[in-house]
Amino acid sequence: MLTIYGDKGWDVYKPILANMQLADSSGLVSRLVNDGEAKLGIVLEDDALRYVKGGGPVAILYPEDGTSTLADAMGLIKGAPHPETGKKFIDWLLTKPAQEVVVRELGRRAVRTDVPSGGGAKPLTEVKIIDYNIPDIASHRSAWIARWTEMAAAR
Repeated sequence: MLTIYGDKGWDVYKPILANMQLADSSGLVSRLVNDGEAKLGIVLEDDALRYVKGGGPVAILYPEDGTSTLADAMGLIKGAPHPETGKKFIDWLLTKPAQEVVVRELGRRAVRTDVPSGGGAKPLTEVKIIDYNIPDIASHRSAWIARWTEMAAAR
């Protein structure tokens, strides 16, 4: 919300937070929706996909305002002893055959548009993707967490 709306994103969060049950884990959110204990959950796509693939009474809705997509579970550590080897490994992880394994075996979304999503995930070409500027987000992290914590405690 903050990436899309800037500081006005906090105003978007207020009514959502007023009607929200906060969970201790993102995995719990999908289970609560699947089991009918919650009507809607805001959760990472891969958590929800497990229930969709399992035949649960759930569906994934994508925000019309937009959402981010990031290649997770991979990164190059600053100061790593063999950065060139690490870069080659990341390049390989991003190849079409490797991303097909990610979808088929891990049930995750591919980061490539030429690899079908599978498992109930909408094709990326049909999802409004916003620019998620990691360095900018990181620079606001502490302040945003403090503000969110304050808002959550006040509800």
